[in-house]
Amino acid sequence: MQWSIVDAFCRVLALFSIIGSLALGVRLLHSTVALKHPPILLYLLAQVGGNWAWFSHPHEMRPMQWAEAVTVVAAVAVLYDLCRESLADYPAIRRFASQSMLSTLGVCVVVALAIMWLNPLSRITRSPALQEFDSQVQAVDGGLFAFIVFFGGLLVWFPLKIRRNTLYIIIGFAIYFAVHCLALFVQNSMPDGVAVWCNLFESSLGAILLICGLVLLNAEGENVPVTTGHRWDPGAMKGLTNQLEAINAKLANVQRERPAVEK
Repeated sequence: MQWSIVDAFCRVLALFSIIGSLALGVRLLHSTVALKHPPILLYLLAQVGGNWAWFSHPHEMRPMQWAEAVTVVAAVAVLYDLCRESLADYPAIRRFASQSMLSTLGVCVVVALAIMWLNPLSRITRSPALQEFDSQVQAVDGGLFAFIVFFGGLLVWFPLKIRRNTLYIIIGFAIYFAVHCLALFVQNSMPDGVAVWCNLFESSLGAILLICGLVLLNAEGENVPVTTGHRWDPGAMKGLTNQLEAINAKLANVQRERPAVEK
């Protein structure tokens, strides 16, 4: 009885996420934010599809697989867009970061099945197909989160000028993917009782992030610049900017030399 109540509450949160995602998409279109961040709309629509698939067909795997695949593609597009904007003044670093993200995802896809078999806590009570699917999703999302950590490290350490909306989106993605990866690990490794509560926590967090998006993302945030990095130590910001420019110049030289070597 207790688990049925929790499951029902998760379904209510899924319905709320559908409505919230659609509302946020309409708000972003109305405030022109979506025109500058078009992948966000794709991601929100993918979230709507995933939540609807789970809400309407909780025991059918195929709709959720398609929705998860579209969500991953949309997440990659969003991260690429954020990377492109944040590193616009450093094109060589931007290309390196984009290539690193795609390479990381490729490695994660290759090792996804290995993760399933090597996980000593794998839940043998689940169907092999569902176990395989969740393991692949866990691997790919883990790769995305690894890139978010790398990208977030750049923003925390180096002074980069970005839009306020961009900063909010990056923070939201980092929080959500951290919890999402943890939830997938719990689903693959822990008893049903623990997994149910973890799903409830993930759904609740998703609803909170949607509310934050509705409140914080607006047209004004596209015109408000924010400088990341050592804001607590303004004296170090000039030196870090010089380091960033030096790294960009070095990578640019390497990228120019690579085609010559290949020829």
